[in-house]
Amino acid sequence: MISTYKVVPLEKLANSERSAIKIGPFGSQLKKEDLTTSGIHVVGIENILNDQFDGLGNRYISQEKFSTLKSFEIRPGDILITMMGTIGEVGIVPDGIKTSIMDSHLLRFRPNTKICTPEYVKWLIKESAATKQVLHGKAHGAIMKGLNSSIVKKLPAPLPIVSEQKHIVSILNKIDSIRIKRDEYNVKFDELLSAIFYKFFGDPATNPMAWTYKPLGEVCIQKPQYGANASSKNFSKGEPRYVRITDINEQGRLRQDEKRGIDLADWDEYKLIDGDLLFARSGATVGKTYLYRNVDGLCVYAGYLIRFRTDPNKILPRFLFALTRTPYYKAWVTSKKRVAAQPNINGQEYSSFRIPVPPIDLQKKFTVIYKVLENIEICKETKDEKIKDLFLNVVYKAFSGELTSKWRTEHAKELLAETREQEMLLNCGKD
Repeated sequence: MISTYKVVPLEKLANSERSAIKIGPFGSQLKKEDLTTSGIHVVGIENILNDQFDGLGNRYISQEKFSTLKSFEIRPGDILITMMGTIGEVGIVPDGIKTSIMDSHLLRFRPNTKICTPEYVKWLIKESAATKQVLHGKAHGAIMKGLNSSIVKKLPAPLPIVSEQKHIVSILNKIDSIRIKRDEYNVKFDELLSAIFYKFFGDPATNPMAWTYKPLGEVCIQKPQYGANASSKNFSKGEPRYVRITDINEQGRLRQDEKRGIDLADWDEYKLIDGDLLFARSGATVGKTYLYRNVDGLCVYAGYLIRFRTDPNKILPRFLFALTRTPYYKAWVTSKKRVAAQPNINGQEYSSFRIPVPPIDLQKKFTVIYKVLENIEICKETKDEKIKDLFLNVVYKAFSGELTSKWRTEHAKELLAETREQEMLLNCGKD
């Protein structure tokens, strides 16, 4: 991307504090035994993904421990970047947050607000094509991708003046509101699916229809199978798509952006067939599930996912997937995941998950309705792709300078002094 703006390393946008760019506490700095049930909140990836800080997460440290980790405290206006697994997601610490620190999977970026706004930097890191290319191109790790502070510091940052940044953010927020409405539709779709499931089978937590319950492992035709321990590579048509945790969205469907291939010649044992159900075994999204369907094309799956293949005479795949969308399943995940640096549920533990086993004919009737909804969802996804293309076009223009070129020309005289001040601040490297 060719930008009309001055492009600087992202570190130039940080304030002058020594620890303005800092990764959370590693290793012995914060151990599992340091965690308590109340006190100073430990913020992690889940808070960024849900854009919620206070009230989400159950990891805390004592005031005494906080005194040794105070350099990892987060403050309103700080930008937090996810550095492991789901990389490159960005959150801004809100006003009024209770005293909190970040964990080792986050990086804190404290901006110099005289030359940039937190909202602009968030959009830049999260959506700029040039920035994302560097982030994902330099991330390391075969299966669970990770970043380091050196990569983040060197990210290319097109830098308009603050007035123009605010104008850009205003436009992007308006366009993004369309995407938010589509996300709200997805939530309603999930709610409809859940309502139909409860109508057929009742609440699995209370079992009002008195179904027999069996461990998941007993209704499958093979043992749980872990995915490939292989790196990803550029995706090519005719080769399988490599499904990783980060490729699965909150609705349990495959994201259509940034498809990756697998860097492995002998991948056949990891090939998915219609009805395979994948469970995420590690990371902030442990418990996430994905149901493979033939319409998703040729796919194989990565090592942080576990495959279960049900016996069609006992449990139908769409019934099981719908079950994993219920509060019953989510409560089970919460009770089972081992909370340390990285939450985890292994194949044996997933096999122990107790599921209701309704008559197969009833499951078939549910599946017929489910597939009708599925077809509606596929049509909606086509429209989503058009909205996405529109959004990407606007984002490209935003960071190239094309989006606000007319505005910049119309306000050239009053922006001249601000441009000179920004240049001075960049040259002297001070607040």
